[in-house]
Amino acid sequence: MPNDINEPSTGSTSSSALPVYKIGILGGGGSYEAQDPDARATAEAAMLAAQEANNKFPVSITNGGTGATSVYPTKDTGEDGTTIKKGSRDLLEVEYDAQLVLGIYEGRDLNEVFADEISGYTSDAEWFNARINAGDFTGIRIFDYFDITLTDSKVFRYRVAAIDPYLHCMDTEITKHHIIMVPDQVWPDSVVWNTTNTNQGTASEKHPYLASNLHRWEVNTFYALLPTKWKNVLATHRMLLEERYSTAGAQSNATSWSWTDVGKVFSLSETEVYGQIVWGTNNGYSVGTDCHFATFFQNTKQRIRRNHADQRYHWWLRSAAGSYATHACFVYIGGIAGYYAASHAGVRALPCFRVGV
Repeated sequence: MPNDINEPSTGSTSSSALPVYKIGILGGGGSYEAQDPDARATAEAAMLAAQEANNKFPVSITNGGTGATSVYPTKDTGEDGTTIKKGSRDLLEVEYDAQLVLGIYEGRDLNEVFADEISGYTSDAEWFNARINAGDFTGIRIFDYFDITLTDSKVFRYRVAAIDPYLHCMDTEITKHHIIMVPDQVWPDSVVWNTTNTNQGTASEKHPYLASNLHRWEVNTFYALLPTKWKNVLATHRMLLEERYSTAGAQSNATSWSWTDVGKVFSLSETEVYGQIVWGTNNGYSVGTDCHFATFFQNTKQRIRRNHADQRYHWWLRSAAGSYATHACFVYIGGIAGYYAASHAGVRALPCFRVGV
């Protein structure tokens, strides 16, 4: 019976057979064989290259990665032909993938990682928008973040939650590359979904979310507090939203849906957070074109949000609750899905936005 092709023969061999060289890789963790001097030289070169790459791994994987050297070019060309400057990267892609799988990737401050690139722009927001416009997301990862200081001095950590989730979607095609940004912190004060216990639309605004106090607060109060450099790079987001209105009286489920602009600040939906309808309208209208931000919300703990005092808080979703004419959906302090009366004061707002103009 013939021997395994990867093992040297133990039977009679030709006198012209060459010796077998066994080369170890990365401290003997793996090996391969070369049966002539030229192949051995190639194998040894490959081994040295592998060892060199291994030495670039960060010392720690618990702090976003430290110690790896740059493995990317300093410049590249974006989709629109413009030259994009690159910064050093401190975490190898394979290590990043491993951390994502384990759920331990903590994200990196993009101002630090790309300081060399950002120095060539008027602001971090301008650099971020330029990268997005060029479709160049190299080195930008889900969970990476910016710390944004509002004009009232509150600081919110906004993370990359989804990259191009709605590219080429909607009735009016979204042709711009984009990134959805979601904060770590809830708004510190109470923002009720509605000032009265109703999740209904109105005759003039049939979409319950757009008719809500929550959305009015997002576009009128929170947006005004954003620094100008960030206002300048936010896109007006478009969605297929549920309608809930009838002249016959209050409705306990959506009555239809339609395309609409929601402005530059918005709340997430059940589908974007959970990947499915949980307590929302179950007749399909509350899903629209929404998709699950699966990497960002891959497990329950990643749905948990806190205030600036590190206390867990419930936070509102834009989805009106199904089977009720008075409730709206929210994320419970422990990350599970729930619903509350629309005027409940114990739930906080989590204002999100889309960058890319």
